[in-house]
Amino acid sequence: MIVIYTFPPMGGPGVQRAVKFGKYLPESGWDLTFVTVKDVVYHAYDPTLVRALPPDIEVVRTDSADPLRIAYLLRKLRGRFTNRDRIDPHVKVSADTPAKAQILRLYRTLQSWVFVVDPQVLWIP
Repeated sequence: MIVIYTFPPMGGPGVQRAVKFGKYLPESGWDLTFVTVKDVVYHAYDPTLVRALPPDIEVVRTDSADPLRIAYLLRKLRGRFTNRDRIDPHVKVSADTPAKAQILRLYRTLQSWVFVVDPQVLWIP
């Protein structure tokens, strides 16, 4: 069992290790289970990484109270109230008005103060 926060379809350099473990350890007789977080708003996505994993690997996705998961849920909820079919979690948050930009700056400042060491500290698999 490998417990890892950043896992495909999230992208980036930290995900590569999990992909390679998932690809090559089963060839050596290992049965793998990955425990990771459900969808979050993240800065990089690469759906091709999911296809690089063998289909028989078990992936358990859990809820989280960390800022990225909460941001995803808020975007999804906002989409319900604005009659959008789906808010894409893979799109970066943009501030198209000065008020939104100010709120976004405040959110990021508070996040950096509260979660100084580890922003995923509230993720309990």
